[in-house]
Amino acid sequence: MGHLTQKNLNNLLQEAKEKIEIGGIYFHHKRPKNYYLIEAVGFIESAEEICVVYRALYGKRIVWVRTLKNFLDEVNITGRKTKRFIKVA
Repeated sequence: MGHLTQKNLNNLLQEAKEKIEIGGIYFHHKRPKNYYLIEAVGFIESAEEICVVYRALYGKRIVWVRTLKNFLDEVNITGRKTKRFIKVA
């Protein structure tokens, strides 16, 4: 199976950047005191699925990668929906 064209891949990246801010600071709903810096968006090569690359702004400053879909998902907390990651700056 072939890959998407670079034009199509670039369009997907631009759409992702409209949903999430590169350089923005977010926290995970489970740990509101732990912030993460969004460093980039990219692709999982095998699936051409958009991912978010983000760095913890605490501890050892570990870099994480999560699909954009998962990053933007809403989660159900005691019957109330909230975003998985919430932008703070």
